[in-house]
Amino acid sequence: MKLHRLLIIFLALLSALCQASVEAQAGPYRISLSTQPKVIPVGQAKLVFAISDSSGKRMEGLDVRAIAKMPGMFMGERELKANSLPGEPGVYAMLAAFPMAGRYSVDLKISGHMGAATASIPLKTGQDTGGTSGAGFSVLSLIPWLVLLAIVIFVVVRVRASGQKLDVKSIFNRGTLGGVLLLGAMLAIAVYAVNNWRRQGAMTPLEAQVMEMNTPAPPGSTAVELATATRGLLSETVTYTGQAVGFVEQDVIPRGTGVIIWMPYYVGDKVKKGQVLARLDTSQLNPQLAEKAAMTNMAAQGVGVAASEYQTALQEIVQGRAEAAAKRGIVDEALAMHAAALQDKEVMESEVLATQNELEAARSEVVAATENSRFRTDELKRAQQLFAQGAVSRSELQQAESEAAEAQSKLKQANSMVRLAESKVSAAKASVRKSVAMIAAAKQRILQSQADVRAAEAMIKSKQSAAEAAKRNIAKEQAGVAQARAGYQSAAAQEGYAELKAEVDGVITQRLISPGVLVNPGQTVLKVAQISPIRLQANVTEADLAKITVGARVTISSRDKKGVDIQANVSSISPSVDPQARTGVVEVVWQNANARFLPGQFVSMNIEISAIQDALVAPKEAIQHPPGDEGGKPYVWIAEPNGEAGQFTIRRAEIEAGATNGKLTEILSGVKEGQQVVTAGAMYLREGGTVSAQVTEVESKGNVVEVTSVSYKPDTVDAEVGKPITITFIRRSEQGCGTEIVFPDLKINKPLPLNKPVEVTFTPTKKGILRFSCGMDMFDGKVVVR
Repeated sequence: MKLHRLLIIFLALLSALCQASVEAQAGPYRISLSTQPKVIPVGQAKLVFAISDSSGKRMEGLDVRAIAKMPGMFMGERELKANSLPGEPGVYAMLAAFPMAGRYSVDLKISGHMGAATASIPLKTGQDTGGTSGAGFSVLSLIPWLVLLAIVIFVVVRVRASGQKLDVKSIFNRGTLGGVLLLGAMLAIAVYAVNNWRRQGAMTPLEAQVMEMNTPAPPGSTAVELATATRGLLSETVTYTGQAVGFVEQDVIPRGTGVIIWMPYYVGDKVKKGQVLARLDTSQLNPQLAEKAAMTNMAAQGVGVAASEYQTALQEIVQGRAEAAAKRGIVDEALAMHAAALQDKEVMESEVLATQNELEAARSEVVAATENSRFRTDELKRAQQLFAQGAVSRSELQQAESEAAEAQSKLKQANSMVRLAESKVSAAKASVRKSVAMIAAAKQRILQSQADVRAAEAMIKSKQSAAEAAKRNIAKEQAGVAQARAGYQSAAAQEGYAELKAEVDGVITQRLISPGVLVNPGQTVLKVAQISPIRLQANVTEADLAKITVGARVTISSRDKKGVDIQANVSSISPSVDPQARTGVVEVVWQNANARFLPGQFVSMNIEISAIQDALVAPKEAIQHPPGDEGGKPYVWIAEPNGEAGQFTIRRAEIEAGATNGKLTEILSGVKEGQQVVTAGAMYLREGGTVSAQVTEVESKGNVVEVTSVSYKPDTVDAEVGKPITITFIRRSEQGCGTEIVFPDLKINKPLPLNKPVEVTFTPTKKGILRFSCGMDMFDGKVVVR
């Protein structure tokens, strides 16, 4: 009797558990979750949320969103909105996918007038949501316990029916209890290991046994993307890889020989025009400058000597004329002779003065030669020391010895000049004494005045010839001075050539020689390139070269795709073609104010070669080609509405394709304006099949931009300065950051609801690039204003 009562109590408890529901609490909201079907299958099931407040009153008008996912395993699940069920206030339903057997977590977000709250409800496949507790236990999990209880009841009933008595002591002895406890401990450890030590998201052994990986796809049609064939302007372009070249490229070369002692600039350093880039050693030029200066002084002194001789000759002419005049006067003959003698004495004293000046000049030469000899002697000693240390070669030592010997020779020569000048001074003084004697003799020559007049006239002619010779000697000495000065200026110019300067504003592109190296005239040390502006060049084939004109539009981008593409125009076209490669150079001059391009950098140049008006175009992706059939015609899949919303029937149509600009292709035949063609998802299509899609506009139809989860289609829109433009944005995906459109330069920020067009209208005020992006700036597009 007691056994029957125990069974009745157990069944009542089981019935109560079967009537329990999956419940959870999210802030002020109470949630009761059930599924349709009640046992969660592997596949799809509808989740039904009954939401009420703390008093049990059902809550209407809530925004309920949920996502069902396996913990630790992301399989592309999306958060979906639960819609309220008509006629059932406070009840919300949504579809959820259970692609494989195992445990799941339903993450719930609720927003309403009582605030926002979240909850996480655990579920698993095979669970009966109509017979579980809030902890998530399934009725099926009670079956083993029911079986065990039935066995125990059966054994007890049979024992009592046979009149046997249970020997409790023999059953629950020490050995039996130890074995049961050991088995229980092993079972507990195994359960704990499976639940806590397995990899996050991994399935239990039972879950792995019932896993079903090939769950069939839900019924439906093939999803594709469509575009409408429209008419518009098609600019045909060709794309070539080119490179940036410096607008002006300078080879920095020395004009003289020397060792580089200073050059701190490296590749990439910016330099200014006139900036000193390197210096050469000029210490060897100092002796040459001193020598040239001494030669200049010597030549100048030679001019002085020649001028003095000329003056002397003129004075002698005057003297001769005076003597002749004196001899003509009979009365004043004696006085004239006396005066002439006095005049001669003065001349001789001038001679003494001149020779003394010459003596001083010779002594100056001795001083200069002595200094030069001392310098060469010191240089010889220094060369001998360096030679002893192995720092100079024997030829350099011999050169130093030769220069020292030459300096000694010049010193001796200068001393000889001093002695010669001293002898001239002595002779001039003797002439003065002689003039004194002539004063006395002149008194005796009065009677011979006639003869002396003739002699004086002859002497006058002679002195005139000497004066002319002295005058020519002055011109010769002046030419020597000019020559010496030219030599000095040449040596000074060599010293100025020691500084190597930049001829343009630019950057260092090559450093060919390092400091400490001996360089010669014409040897390149550095290379400098002007980068603002810069030349962008591409080698274009002969066929395309004939189609390009100066001023044609060019879109230029870096090969690394960094930075915004620039719009420019062709500056020049090569008038000749390379006879080997059959290509010519097309060049664009770009101001490059921000150093976007550097010499040698590869660029991609998309060059416009023609423009077709009113062309029927479709996206290039829509054009298909038969595989393995070289003679087959290209074709497109044309989608025609079949009467159901978003559903189309497709057929294959062969076409004749024309020009293309890389995005759009001209269709010459096979497609009519307004027909819709498949642009994505055409791989597994068949004739007469059904597809589902949303139609998008092609780029030439207007300014419609689709926003996907990762990009804009198209990502470039053309505009004109001063003309209003309207761009319609349509967000096609719930994923990604495209929930809003941002124009940073225009201070425009608008939300983008899913599948609802949003128009952005503005008037560009200047040429350039206007950038637009998603709210998190993870992908962007551009408006090219021309």
